[in-house]
Amino acid sequence: DEDLARFRTGSITEFVIDLGPGYDAVLAGMHKIHRKNIRRAQRAELDIIEDSSLDGLLALRAMQLASSERAGEKTEGFAVREEAYFRDIQKHVYGPGLGTLLFTHLEGEPVAALAWLHAADRVLTVRSGSLPAGYESRAMYLLHDELIRRAIDASAVELNIGGVPTEASERGHAQAGLYEFKKGFGGTPMQRHGLEIPLAEVGRS
Repeated sequence: DEDLARFRTGSITEFVIDLGPGYDAVLAGMHKIHRKNIRRAQRAELDIIEDSSLDGLLALRAMQLASSERAGEKTEGFAVREEAYFRDIQKHVYGPGLGTLLFTHLEGEPVAALAWLHAADRVLTVRSGSLPAGYESRAMYLLHDELIRRAIDASAVELNIGGVPTEASERGHAQAGLYEFKKGFGGTPMQRHGLEIPLAEVGRS
């Protein structure tokens, strides 16, 4: 909308997977490399553990800090919320069962984590993290595969695996790899725009 375009503060591309056709159809819609990496992760003897407790969320935060440090070696990294935030969301979101947190364990130690929310027949991934062993074992592929299976079993109709800046679709962008990772699961790209509209201008219109 041209009238709103001047208020845009940024745009992201989110990838939304239609779960209606079932697991086999979703799997067939993935990029072949993603299907291959899921099989590789399955052979890596990873255990999938659900832990939405406070300890689990703090372990996820530690993984995000490690992931941010790894990303910072290539780009500017990314911000990780303070510990108090994780305590709050455990109390208000994960504790009451509105969110779920899954880990992959390798030889008894957590190496990757994925958290999501489920409401109104829809699932949305909200945060993840990985240690070097998680990247090496392709654990995040296995976590997304498990999420897809669980979402379908829960009769969800749609899975939003999150977004990246729209510019990340361009080769050479700092998050181009993340864009390709999300795109490879076969979801439909959806444009989302942030708007900042001064109330004073609204009053004059």
